Amino acid sequence: MKLYGVKGRDILVLVALWGVATIVDRVWFSLDQAPPAWDQGDHLTRAMNYWRVLQTPEIFSSTWWTQLWSLSPGYRAPFVYLATVPFLALCGKGHDSATLVNLLFTAILISSVYLMGRRLFDARTGLWAAALCLIAPSMALMRTDYLLDYGLTAIVAFTMMALTYWRLASSQLRSWLWSLTFGFGCGLTILARPNGLLFLVLPIAWVVLEDLFRRRWLRLLQLAGAFLLAWLIFGGWFTTNWLTILTALGRANTWGVLYQHDPARKGWLGWLYYGRILPNMVSPPIFCLALGCALLHLGSRFRQHRLGKILHPQAVSRRWVWSWLIFFCLGAYLFYSWTLNKEFRFILPYLPIVLLMLARSLAYASGPWMTRLRWGAAAIASAMTLTVLFPLPTLISVSEPHLPYLGDPYPNSEVIAAITQEQPYLRSTLGVAVNTSQINPMNMDFYGSLANFQVYGRQLGISEKTVKQDGRALNWYLTKTQNQGVYEGIEAGQVALKAEVEQNPKLQLQRTWSLPDSSQLHLYQRRHLPIQVEPSSRSATQVQLLQVEVPGTAPPGKPIPVTYKWSGPWADLRDGLVLLTWQQEGGGTSAWYHDHGIALGELMAGAEFPEANQEFQITEHLAMQPPASFPAGSYRLQAAYLNRRSGKTYPLVGPQVQVTLTAQATASPAPELDLVTQLRQLSTGLPAGKLDALFDEIGRINQYDPIQDYVIQAEQTLLYRLQQDPDRLDLLYNLVLTYILQYRAASATQMLTKITRLDAQNPYAWAYLGFIHLYQWQGRKAEVVLEQAYRLNPQLPELRTLRIVSAAMQLNLPLAWKRAQ
Repeated sequence: MKLYGVKGRDILVLVALWGVATIVDRVWFSLDQAPPAWDQGDHLTRAMNYWRVLQTPEIFSSTWWTQLWSLSPGYRAPFVYLATVPFLALCGKGHDSATLVNLLFTAILISSVYLMGRRLFDARTGLWAAALCLIAPSMALMRTDYLLDYGLTAIVAFTMMALTYWRLASSQLRSWLWSLTFGFGCGLTILARPNGLLFLVLPIAWVVLEDLFRRRWLRLLQLAGAFLLAWLIFGGWFTTNWLTILTALGRANTWGVLYQHDPARKGWLGWLYYGRILPNMVSPPIFCLALGCALLHLGSRFRQHRLGKILHPQAVSRRWVWSWLIFFCLGAYLFYSWTLNKEFRFILPYLPIVLLMLARSLAYASGPWMTRLRWGAAAIASAMTLTVLFPLPTLISVSEPHLPYLGDPYPNSEVIAAITQEQPYLRSTLGVAVNTSQINPMNMDFYGSLANFQVYGRQLGISEKTVKQDGRALNWYLTKTQNQGVYEGIEAGQVALKAEVEQNPKLQLQRTWSLPDSSQLHLYQRRHLPIQVEPSSRSATQVQLLQVEVPGTAPPGKPIPVTYKWSGPWADLRDGLVLLTWQQEGGGTSAWYHDHGIALGELMAGAEFPEANQEFQITEHLAMQPPASFPAGSYRLQAAYLNRRSGKTYPLVGPQVQVTLTAQATASPAPELDLVTQLRQLSTGLPAGKLDALFDEIGRINQYDPIQDYVIQAEQTLLYRLQQDPDRLDLLYNLVLTYILQYRAASATQMLTKITRLDAQNPYAWAYLGFIHLYQWQGRKAEVVLEQAYRLNPQLPELRTLRIVSAAMQLNLPLAWKRAQ
C-alpha cells in the first residue's frame, strides 16, 4: 500500500517512532512534579490568554483581531500558543495538557525530515533521519519542555521540505501546490518566531537568484504568490505589533541572564560555540560514526577518482543536494553565531538538516559489520538520551540532565487559592519578590490563569527608585527566605522591595509555606484593603451611592483620601463606571474628575456565580487630586452611572458632600491615586512632548493592572465627557493616549487629526499624527503632517528620525539618506 507515493511500511515505521517518543515523553511528564520555570510560565500564560480570547471569537470584528494579536506584542510570536489552544480545550487547562502540543510538533518534524530525505536521497535515509531527530538529546530536552523553540524547529523543517519539493517539482500543478505549501510554512515560521526566518534566508536567496539568472518568470510568480500567502498568515500580527517586535528583537540580542557573561560565547570563541556543542546536540556515538563513515566514503572515492559520484544515483544532481543542505546549515550557523545571546535551543531548527546529512552518511554505508555498528550506535545513543531524561545509571553524560522532579510539590496553586478565598469577588495582582525557577512572577501568573484568571503575578522592584510606590500599589506580595533566585541587574531593587514588604506596618503576614529546599514562602496582605465587597441575599435594580467620606478641608495639588460606598445588582456593579465631578460652588467653573470603574474595575466572580440582580455593597478607599492651580473654595460632588457594555447612564443621587480647598489646610494621609487618575495626570505631558517620563510611568503602573482595564475605563469615561465638551484639549490628549495604549491606530489618527485643528501651532501634535501614520505604513500621509511639524519646530529631536523613516517608507532612499546626514 502507498499513500501519496509513500510506502505503507514507511508510514508504520514513522508511526511507531512517534509512538515510542510519545510514551517516553508522557512518562517523563507524569513523573515531573516541578512548577514551570521562567520562560515556560510566561509561554503557558500566553497560551491561556489565547484560549480565553478564542472562547468568544468575533472573526468579523477588527477590534477582536487587534485584541487577539496584541496578546503577543513582542518577538514571542503566537503560533505555538495558538496551536496549544485545542489541547487546552480538549484535555483541560494545565501544564501537562499544554505540552501535548509537542506531540503534534514531533509528528510534523519527523514527517518533514523523512519526506526531505526520501526526495533527496532514498526512503531509508529519510527513516534514519526521522529516528535521529527523536534520539538526539537536544530534541528530547525540547520535547519534555514547553518553549517556542521546538515548535519553530518543526515548522522550519516543514518549510524547508516544502521549498525543496518546490525546487524539484516536475509539473506545473505540483510546482504551484508546493509553492503555496512553502508560503504557508514561511508564514507559520514568522508566526512562530520572527527571527526564525533567518534559517531560510540563504535557501530563499538561492532559488530567487537561480530563477532570475535562468529567467524562470513563472517560478518567480509562484514565489511571489507564496510570499503573499505568508503575509496573509502573519501580516495581521506583524502590522499590529511591528514596532514592539523590532525593538524587542533588538533587546533580545543582549539578553541572557544566566549566560551573558560566559567568555566562551563571545568574540572568536563565540563563532566556534555551536560547532563545539554540536556532537552533544546530536549524540556523540551517532556523530562520530556518521562522520567516520563520511570520511571513509570520501577517501574511497578519492582513490577511485570518482569524487563527483559520492551519492547514490538519483534524478537530482548529487552535488546540488549536498550544496543545498550545507548552504542551509552554514547560513543558520553564521547568523546565530553572530548574535551575542547563545544557547543550543536558539539554533535547534538547523539540527534536523544536520541529522539528515548524518543519516545519509550512516544509511549509505553497507556491509554486515556496518549494519551492526549503525544499530549499535543508535542503541547507545538512545540509552544516553534516556539517562538525560531519567535518573538512570550512566557512564558518560552528553548533556545537562533534564530529570523529572520527584520531590514534594511546591505550593504555587495554594498561594493562588489563599488569595481567591480571601477575595472571592475581586481580581487581584500579586507582587512577587522572589525569582527562583520554582517560584517566580511568570509561573505564579500562570497558576493565577488556571484559577479563572482571578490572580495575576507581576515582578516589581525593577528600580530602587520605584520601590516605595511598588510597596503601596498592591494588596498582595510574596517573599521567600534564603535563596532569592536570579536577578542580575535588578537585584538592588528586589532586595529593597523585599525589605519594604516585610517591614511595612500596613502589610500583614497572611500565610507561610515550608518549601522543599527548607526555606519558607511568605504571603503578605494589606491590612486595610482599599476595595471591600459584601454580598447580600437581596436583589437590586439600580446602582446607588450610599455614602461618601472626605476631609472637610484639603490643600490643592495634594492627594485627598475619599471613601465611596455603592450598592446595586452584581451585573451593573461589575460593568459600571462612575462619572464623579467635584464642581466648584458659587457659580465657579473649576471642577476636577474622579471617574473610574466601580471597585476600580476589579469585580470578578471567579469560582462564584452570583445572580445578575443579586445585591452587593462595594466600599472603595481611594484618593483623588485636584490640580494645584485650582482656586480656593468649596467643591461639591456630582455623580452619574455609566454601563460600559450597554452605554446606559443615569444620575446618582447620593449624600450632599463637599470639600473646601485652601492652601492653609493640612494634607491628610491618602493611599495611592487610582490608575485612571494617574493616566489623566500623565497625559498632560503629551502636549509638551514629555514622552520618556510618560511611558516609563505607564510601564510601571501597567504592572499593577495586568490587563490594563484602567485604560478602557479612562477611554469610555472620556468619550462620555467629550460628548458634553467636544473641544476640550486636555481630554482629547488623554483619549489619544488610551487609543495608543490599546494599539487602536485608526481611532488615534481620527482624534489626532482633530487635535491638530484645535492645537494647530503645537509641533508635537503634528509629530504624533505623523508617527501614527508611519505605524500604519502610510508614508505619504506621514510626510505631509511631518513637514508641518518641521515648519513649526525643525529642532524637535524625534522629528529627524520620523522624517527619515517617512522617506524610506515611500522608497525615496536618496531623500532618506539626505535627511540622515
